[in-house]
Amino acid sequence: MIIGFSCQGNEFSFHMLFASHFVLNKMSKEEEYCIYPFIHSFSNIKSDEQQLAPIRIPDTLPANLPPTVDFSMVAGDFIEVYGQQENNAAAWDVVVTCFFIDTAKNIIEYMEVIHKTLKQNGTWINIGPLLYHFEDSTNGDTSIELSLEQVKEVAKKIGFEFKKESMVPTTYTTNPDGMLKYQYECALWTAVKIDPPK
Repeated sequence: MIIGFSCQGNEFSFHMLFASHFVLNKMSKEEEYCIYPFIHSFSNIKSDEQQLAPIRIPDTLPANLPPTVDFSMVAGDFIEVYGQQENNAAAWDVVVTCFFIDTAKNIIEYMEVIHKTLKQNGTWINIGPLLYHFEDSTNGDTSIELSLEQVKEVAKKIGFEFKKESMVPTTYTTNPDGMLKYQYECALWTAVKIDPPK
């Protein structure tokens, strides 16, 4: 965005929207606020100093983006916002999904919507695990859980050509100085929208 790209974020969770609204609209300078992300965690802490370690936010101020940049946040369900609104059909050059596709009840529908929103030869960049959020649902929600191999096979049938693929070890919301770290082997890929095979 700093070099002039336009982008749009999408979020469904009220808690995430509440926090992002504050960061995107209410902060006036870089490192304006100090938060203590590990203060309520008492397990696997090496020292008191680490538990009380502050983090200053934001590192980059969204208000400092060039005036030519179209930067926005859309609240709502991904399928409803991008799959059902025709103004998003073939509207985007790139879709980036970060720790996202496994939040779907139907991962195939997510991939179909990503394909629909991209312009021809548009790029889909993905990184994340397949920790399906509705796999063990107790309230009757059904969920489609595909293996990574199946996800890529379905993506090809929808009309994606994989250009780069790798597995990347990464953590998620982890104390970097803690005594316990959960590590994901995340799938990272770049795929291009092509015509689906006949």
